[in-house]
Amino acid sequence: MGTCSVLWHGGNLGASSTNAQGLANAVATVANLANLTTGASLGATFPTTGVSPAAKINAVADLLNNCTATASGCGALFSATTPNGVTAPNNTLDAVLNLVRNPGSNVATLFAQLPASGAPFTPVPPAAPADWTLYISYHGGGIGDGAPTDSKSPSGLGVDAAGNVWVSTYSGIVTEFSTTGTPLFPSGITGGGLSHSDALAVDPQGDIWVPDGASAGVNGGFGSVTELGSSGQVLSGATGYSAGGISYPTAIAIDENGTVWIPDYGNSRVTLLSSSGQPLSGTNGYESLQFSFPLAVALDSNHYGWVANFGNDTVSKVSADGSQIASFPSVGGPDGIAVDQRGYVWVANQIGNSITELANDGTVVSSGYSDNKASILAPQGIAIDGSGHVWVANLHSHTITELAGSAAASPGAILSPTAGYASDAGFTEAYAVVVDASGNLWVTDFNNGTLTEIVGLATPVKTPVLGPPQTP
Repeated sequence: MGTCSVLWHGGNLGASSTNAQGLANAVATVANLANLTTGASLGATFPTTGVSPAAKINAVADLLNNCTATASGCGALFSATTPNGVTAPNNTLDAVLNLVRNPGSNVATLFAQLPASGAPFTPVPPAAPADWTLYISYHGGGIGDGAPTDSKSPSGLGVDAAGNVWVSTYSGIVTEFSTTGTPLFPSGITGGGLSHSDALAVDPQGDIWVPDGASAGVNGGFGSVTELGSSGQVLSGATGYSAGGISYPTAIAIDENGTVWIPDYGNSRVTLLSSSGQPLSGTNGYESLQFSFPLAVALDSNHYGWVANFGNDTVSKVSADGSQIASFPSVGGPDGIAVDQRGYVWVANQIGNSITELANDGTVVSSGYSDNKASILAPQGIAIDGSGHVWVANLHSHTITELAGSAAASPGAILSPTAGYASDAGFTEAYAVVVDASGNLWVTDFNNGTLTEIVGLATPVKTPVLGPPQTP
């Protein structure tokens, strides 16, 4: 293993002055991925609960080494990392940034540039990877560590203001990972009514809210909502909040004013709670024949909730006081929902294998973007990044799909490779996806019991996400 000299003649790299935390977290991740003193592709503090993508890092380092050795090596690298219609870079930093932003382009061409023998950085992948994304799958803190068996079921995700990642599970455990993937609670957090959870959200104060779908002995077995402090302490009592019509809660979203929105799958209603857990939607929650087995909720900048109704293939727009409810069509089992910066609503149709886009007034922009099941297959989790791009976690294609956002010339155009991103990451049921302030994607794999970080693939967002995403 040697060192690599990188030519930084004209490239620019950094963050806005308001995103110091995102930049600091990104630097910490880099320090874990590579030792910048020795050139080794493994930092000194890489957590034992994760697996380093060292082989891919070595391959990229060898490509850069080719560039420092010969002009032809530079030319080949610059050409292969240049997207269509873009001027080729003249320095290796910009070439690497192109590679990071377009990791699915010209993969085989770049891999063919690696030396057949005598490469300074080894080992490298034995064959061309699916793409150049760097991903790290973590376990521990009560998930994927083999005790108990049901702990292999991470589901919901949220990122706090410091960039730490909170994970709920379907086995009564909540855990927190540092920005570099270290579990901060060795066995996770239990109690407080935590049970079968599909989701998690972080509020403006940094508290953690978790819907518990079937808490035994709680609320007649219909579940509750647990609130945890940022240090893991239970704030909602021994059994969580269950007033306001809560019945098998499946999802959760929190507004910038602290209002908590909860779809109730068990009785097809919607419950709103205050930041102290008090019902804001009456004794029984908001009731409407338009609600049918709701599974997801997202909030727009006008404090309306958008509810995905799995039972009747619709999306309902609901005012915070419950006085206005209007529903619009989706296609094939809407099971995930997100609202972008422009107020457009994006819906993951799990059964329909497609993504619906609605304008904020409910006008159908597209009844379903799809790719004939190449990567969009049983889409589940959905998130919007700081550029308005749409990121989808697919249960059955085992990959991540990127779509162009509502402001693009071709909204809904699929930007990821045909097979999706990270098709070699080993996902078996990619469940939820979130974006952090460093531009990392975090994905839970429900079946494998892992939390996967895909490094720097997205545009950063301010965390926690409260309503539509904001630029940090």
